[in-house]
Amino acid sequence: MQTLFCRHLPSSGCVRGSLVLAVLVTCLSGCGSKYDSTAVGIVTVNGTPVSPGLVTFVPEDPSAVPSISNLDSNGKFELKTNKLPGLPPGKYRASVQAFRPPDVPEGQRSFEPSEPLVPEKYLQVTTSGLEFTVEPGSNTIDIELSSK
Repeated sequence: MQTLFCRHLPSSGCVRGSLVLAVLVTCLSGCGSKYDSTAVGIVTVNGTPVSPGLVTFVPEDPSAVPSISNLDSNGKFELKTNKLPGLPPGKYRASVQAFRPPDVPEGQRSFEPSEPLVPEKYLQVTTSGLEFTVEPGSNTIDIELSSK
């Protein structure tokens, strides 16, 4: 039984038509999912890598979506937007949210606030003073914070 797509094609045409359709769908599914820029870097406080944590880049354009990344064990990040690698070029304000993991026995929760690993001013975009310009292409943005 042939599908509606293949009903009017000879058998070999159906195979070719299906292949063309599969390639077209694969190509189109990638459209719009890439950003013009990538941004990677390392977050440090007084030269020491920060981890665990989260970096947030908020675009100057209020209609645009923020880009985020977790910090790995070496303080490295790679920004993603809508869970996709990269971000649009432009001006951004940034924040770094990093807290000491709670010291509680396995299986238990702590409801006490955790100690920040970065000075409090860097926890919010509105107070951090961190501003960056992301250019088209690859960007390396090392974020060097000071506790002073």
